[in-house]
Amino acid sequence: MNEAALAQTPRRTSLKPTPSIHEIQAFNLPAHLPIALYEKHRQESVDYLNQLPADTITIRDLCRKHHRQTSGATFHQLHLLFDKYYREQHELVAAG
Repeated sequence: MNEAALAQTPRRTSLKPTPSIHEIQAFNLPAHLPIALYEKHRQESVDYLNQLPADTITIRDLCRKHHRQTSGATFHQLHLLFDKYYREQHELVAAG
């Protein structure tokens, strides 16, 4: 190789293997990253972040249930309200 080709060749600064960007993390376990948080606190964050979509799905399903079981004098207004809430929660679930 000539000097121009060598100058364009990327050089690795360490011999450590580079992590794959497609690596899948195990469910409910915090990633081992060099950040300034204890593992206990990272685990609490993982637990809270896993609970959030579960709560959103529960609220969405309850809105759909009450949307279908509405009756009485305020049927139409409640029907529209529960349908609106269902659509909002569904968008949050679908986006995640």
